[in-house]
Amino acid sequence: MTAPNQRTITRDATLEGVGVHSGETARLTLRPADPGHGVVFVRTDVDGAPSVPADLDHVVGTELGTTLGDGEVVVRTVEHVLAALAGTGIDNVRIELHGPECPILDGSFEPYRAAIEGADPVEQDAPAAVLTLDGPVHHDAGSGSMYMAAPAGGLTIAATIDFDHPAVGRSFASFPCDPAGFAADVAQ
Repeated sequence: MTAPNQRTITRDATLEGVGVHSGETARLTLRPADPGHGVVFVRTDVDGAPSVPADLDHVVGTELGTTLGDGEVVVRTVEHVLAALAGTGIDNVRIELHGPECPILDGSFEPYRAAIEGADPVEQDAPAAVLTLDGPVHHDAGSGSMYMAAPAGGLTIAATIDFDHPAVGRSFASFPCDPAGFAADVAQ
């Protein structure tokens, strides 16, 4: 299997709204970035416009949302924009955020996905990093939560919930993690 190339957007996309936890107005602008740049937040409302990479090493909190930080600088509630970037296959983007928290918009991933698609994603001349597995990997997170990853030709997410309540009960869903699957099954 040939690895895909990295992707970015060709033009800026701006979204404005209120942070769900802070209640503060925020403006978020997605800007194209060069191959290898990754996804990086830039706090334009802070002196010096410090940046915070969107990677596991910069996760500083996960209560009521995901918070990224580098020193004193934090970016809150990043999960919707990061999910939309992953769901649309974007590897490289500069996210300028004027405010402490990404806007919640309508509460779904859809406004972010639509803005990214409207910014004309484009393939770049550099291979994307692709995680490959030699065999299944399991993790028991406790409290009834379990995660499993298995080798496949593409990423598909499947989830099962089982609650001892008649309104919820046991449910299962599965969807391919490509732009079309993300738009149809997750972003809404």
